[in-house]
Amino acid sequence: MIRLFIVASVPILLGAVAAPEVAPSPLPSCTIVANKGLTEFKNVDPEVNQIIAKIMTALKDNDGKQLQSLLHRRLQKKTFDVKRFFSRLQHFYRVHTVSVTRLWHLQTADSVKEIPCLHDALYLKPLYGHRSQYYLWLSAVGKNELARITVVLVNNKRWVIGALHTQQWTHLAKDFNDWLADNKQATNMFNYARYDMALKLLAPTPFMRFPQRQQIHLGQQQFITTQQWKVTVKATATDHHIVDSGTLLSPKGIGLLLRIQLTKELSTNEIRSMCKKLLGRYQQQPWFKGFTGIKCSLVVKGEDPSREGVLGGIYLPIQ
Repeated sequence: MIRLFIVASVPILLGAVAAPEVAPSPLPSCTIVANKGLTEFKNVDPEVNQIIAKIMTALKDNDGKQLQSLLHRRLQKKTFDVKRFFSRLQHFYRVHTVSVTRLWHLQTADSVKEIPCLHDALYLKPLYGHRSQYYLWLSAVGKNELARITVVLVNNKRWVIGALHTQQWTHLAKDFNDWLADNKQATNMFNYARYDMALKLLAPTPFMRFPQRQQIHLGQQQFITTQQWKVTVKATATDHHIVDSGTLLSPKGIGLLLRIQLTKELSTNEIRSMCKKLLGRYQQQPWFKGFTGIKCSLVVKGEDPSREGVLGGIYLPIQ
């Protein structure tokens, strides 16, 4: 039996050919993931909860080997210094406990631009190459201070740590809001310094930015402008080559930072004597009320005056 197959003729249309339908990429978004427990979250890949539990165990036990095994291979190739990471937590922050504060899920689409997290008034900066990633915010409670640990989780055949960063969150047990509210001091110079502390605690990191810094800066400039601040500081020591000035987090509060360019070589004793005389001179200024000391940071010609020079510096507190 012979079967005949009839092929219908199809007309050929010249011109534009309709593009195949492609599902649109999801828009970039930042979503808070709901808690299921102290270290568990709802509606996530079970492996995400597993790696969070492993991270918490490694931090609790100071287990560098365990934490190293959870890193993305790019971090391992860059020889991320896990030992230094733990050392910073223990010696700088004197961390006793670490707890989970927040987990964000980022949908990056094809963009690597920062994504607003409106509920927390901040922006997160996603890692390149991962449309879906999690940002884990850990609070590290120390003896006196609180630190923030940002852990970025990405899927590289398995969930791994794509980035790890620590940031000081309090100074003298006060966060940026506390420094803004502590307005007992009357001088504009110290009020400027208070706002500078808040700006330092909200300094942007490679993974996070705080938009409220702009409003804080504008509020700071209402007391005295940055230019006026520098002129006032410099006018107290016109016989020294002060090339820049600022504030610093001192052991007992807020210190005054002086960048002094040396015009000749000085011995250690001469540097200490110079700084001691400067401290006495600044203490005589009414606007210096509230400051706890000064740091004489030494720079030589050709060095960037906004950065610490190779000679370092000396901090002298008010006795």
